[in-house]
Amino acid sequence: TAGSRSIFQDSDSEKRREYIHHTVLRDLILDQKYSYHCSSEAYDWSPLFWFTAIWNNSNFIVCIAIYDDMDKDNVQSMVHLQEETQSSQFDRSLHVRDTTYDINDDNACFGDEYINSIQSIAASMTCLENHKNAYKPSSDDTYDSDANHSYSFNVGSVHIISFSTESYCYLDYGLKAAPRGDLKQIINQYKWIEEDLKKTNLPENLAKQPWTITMTHKIIYFCKFGFHVYNGTRGVYIDPNAPVHIVIESVGCTERHDPFGVSEPWIAFQNNDYVYTRMNGGKVIDSMWLLKSKHGPYFYFFFNF
Repeated sequence: TAGSRSIFQDSDSEKRREYIHHTVLRDLILDQKYSYHCSSEAYDWSPLFWFTAIWNNSNFIVCIAIYDDMDKDNVQSMVHLQEETQSSQFDRSLHVRDTTYDINDDNACFGDEYINSIQSIAASMTCLENHKNAYKPSSDDTYDSDANHSYSFNVGSVHIISFSTESYCYLDYGLKAAPRGDLKQIINQYKWIEEDLKKTNLPENLAKQPWTITMTHKIIYFCKFGFHVYNGTRGVYIDPNAPVHIVIESVGCTERHDPFGVSEPWIAFQNNDYVYTRMNGGKVIDSMWLLKSKHGPYFYFFFNF
């Protein structure tokens, strides 16, 4: 198949160029395994890669690996992710934050090495986070342009939405340099998410993808202690009246672990090892089921104070 390419130029001293190749594969046979490799006029063939075309409807039970905080300095879980992905235990993986640390080091060669190391666990879907500061997401040609750093896709019975929380925590990501201050990126993202959810909740779409998952870097709440650890809570898993927040633990990075504080009655399980989450479910240290008897929008009460 033919494709196109775009160029990324590193901003460090060497001004290295990296090439991103794009192609669309059509008319794939579901559940069929496809092998492929890439080439161009100037370069040899790449190694051989493969993927399996999967169903996008409610009858397909998808298995997803979910993790965060991974780099090349403290790669504790990489070998397990590679092994389980290559043995077809996962259909997709979601890397919800901190895709690597110091990606710009050594004229971006460090980032190149990291990306090469995760090739065997692709497709790995990500969201924007603060460790990309070296490449200034707020520059005129990215965040203050009309580019949308949110996206969504369907996999099996699940609709997945990836969006950026950096705009809300670092105003230079979403605050355009204008006399009045123009929250352009924040507003654009909000409107985009709203429209995406409207389409998601149409009856014909709910029939195919009844589950909606959002993934993002910054978490809505967290304990005073145990920031890079696993902390399971009780009593939110059967017909919840609002979205359930699942905070993913580190799989291994330069920041190591933070200690736990005092255990509270609402804490069901704690672990400070390096682990990742299997959605549909190495050693399993904890598990949970989220059960819903009805899918669709939640009903909210609004109070005036």
